[in-house]
Amino acid sequence: MAIFSSLAVSLNADRTGKYAWHICGATAFASAFYLLLALSMTQKNTYFQYISATGATMGSFSVVPPFLGWVTLGFKSSSSTAAGTALIVSVGNLGGYVGPQIMSLSSSTFGTYANGIAIAGLFSFCITILSLVLGKWTEKDYTVNSYVEIADPELKKQTQPLYLSIK
Repeated sequence: MAIFSSLAVSLNADRTGKYAWHICGATAFASAFYLLLALSMTQKNTYFQYISATGATMGSFSVVPPFLGWVTLGFKSSSSTAAGTALIVSVGNLGGYVGPQIMSLSSSTFGTYANGIAIAGLFSFCITILSLVLGKWTEKDYTVNSYVEIADPELKKQTQPLYLSIK
C-alpha cells in the first residue's frame, strides 16, 4: 500500500509543483495514524493496530519523494544539490539510530511501545508544522511554463520539449 501512496503523492507533487503541501499532507496523515497506532497498542486491538500501522507507513514513505524533489529543485548548482541531498540522508541516518533507542527506552520503562510510537507521531507532526512554515517562506512556482523554439520545422513537428522553470 505504501508504494502506491508514495507514487501517487510524488507524481501529483511533480505535476502541480506544490512540494511543501504534499510533504505537509503526508506527514499530517502519518502523525495521525502514529497516534492512532499508539492508542491501539493500549487497547490490544490487532485489527486497529494493523490499519493504523499501514496508514502510518503510507504517510511516512510518501514524504520522501516530494521532499527530495523540493530540495533538489531549490538549489542552483549540482554541487549544492548533492550537499543538500547528503544532509538529508545524514539526518535520516541519525533518525535510524535515535528511533530504535527511543523505542527501546519506551519498552523497558513502560513495558509497551505505545509511548515510543506516540513520540514518532509527535516528530512527524513537527515536520508538518515545519513544512507549513518553510512552504510559505520559500514558496516558488514550479510549473512548466516555457519551452525552447526549434528552428527546423521537421524536427519541430516530431518533438514537444518541456522545460521546468522556477519563477
